[in-house]
Amino acid sequence: MADTTQGLNRAELVKQCNKYAIKYGVDIPIATTDWGDFGKKVKNKRTAMYQNLSSFSGEQQFSIIKEIAELPFFANNPEAKELHKFLLERYSSYSDIVTEDKKMEQRYTVDASCPTVFISYSWDGDEHKRWVKDFADQLLSDGINVVVDQYDLSLGDRLPQFMEQSITDADYVLIICTPLYKEKADKRTGGVGYEGHIISDELFNHHNERKFIPVLRRGTFETALPKFCAGKLSIDLSETPFSQEQYHDLLTTIFGKKKKPAIGKKTSTVGNFQKNLDQEEAIHILGIITNEVTIPKMDGSRGSALYSVPFQLSKTPSGLWGQIFVAIWNSPPRFTTMHRPGIASVIGSKIILNGTTIDEVKNYHRDTLLLCVEEANKKEQEIKERENRLKEQEEKRKQQHFQHVSDLADEINF
Repeated sequence: MADTTQGLNRAELVKQCNKYAIKYGVDIPIATTDWGDFGKKVKNKRTAMYQNLSSFSGEQQFSIIKEIAELPFFANNPEAKELHKFLLERYSSYSDIVTEDKKMEQRYTVDASCPTVFISYSWDGDEHKRWVKDFADQLLSDGINVVVDQYDLSLGDRLPQFMEQSITDADYVLIICTPLYKEKADKRTGGVGYEGHIISDELFNHHNERKFIPVLRRGTFETALPKFCAGKLSIDLSETPFSQEQYHDLLTTIFGKKKKPAIGKKTSTVGNFQKNLDQEEAIHILGIITNEVTIPKMDGSRGSALYSVPFQLSKTPSGLWGQIFVAIWNSPPRFTTMHRPGIASVIGSKIILNGTTIDEVKNYHRDTLLLCVEEANKKEQEIKERENRLKEQEEKRKQQHFQHVSDLADEINF
């Protein structure tokens, strides 16, 4: 996937990783294409891909590698095809889960639809129109329903009706800001001026500030943002190519995935009032998700009477917690003769036992599940506390070093 000559380039690699990070709600270590930071964190693309994939669960890794191997980019790559074949043969148990996930995604797309975004821009020239079209294509490829005149407006359509309907129906309106857009919007001239009326009216009557996101394409925030966007937090995509970090921030906003650390999670800086890291409620099982229990095949083949049973957790655990839980389940401190190693996985906020029955859960697996969750909570906390101690020791070492340098520097005269 990240081969030096035949694999994805750095920008595409990070783009794919960020897409799945948003999809699964996972934090990844290499999330930017800033070459300086990229070089400091990892030595090459393979290491970056390995570190990012390590943040996901086994099933998520399977799904990610499978889908990347199916990209048109690898259509003529025999090694990618072999990898795809190997995955399906070696990890067939994951294939059923991935298939179910795909069905859920399709149902979700039909029932709830993906977020809809309308792009408002001025016709600054052919190059600008091409940029807007490429930008729309990028959003579409990342799972966003984009409405833009170049795709959704046909000859004979009424422009005012298209603008009004598109702005009203959209979940978000991206305002592509340039000096010319500002001029037309402020003077209320042309199509931009008409859209400005609609946007101003919705802002005034509905106070829906977050629906309208300025995107800086040319100029500065002072010279390109229209008056109705004054003071709004904006996205800066003026660079060529544009900042993937800024674009990722836009995606997390549109998908509602922006994260804020829990209160008390970050170390306090107020002396004696300093709190320990991760003072959060321990993860526990809420119950069985009965409507997601799968149906056994019952075709006489080995294991055909078994099926998948999902359990809802109190919150989405970290990737580390998921790895710890699966490892403990495969070799728990206490278990019955009916214990089944290798059937547990953690996906999102769920534990899934794929290859059991509800009767086995009641009679054998319940106590083991509770034990494994408790042990995973303890182990994760121990690891975090150890990492915190190491960070504090390293910070103390740095402070002592700089203090030593400062003290000696004061004694050296030139």
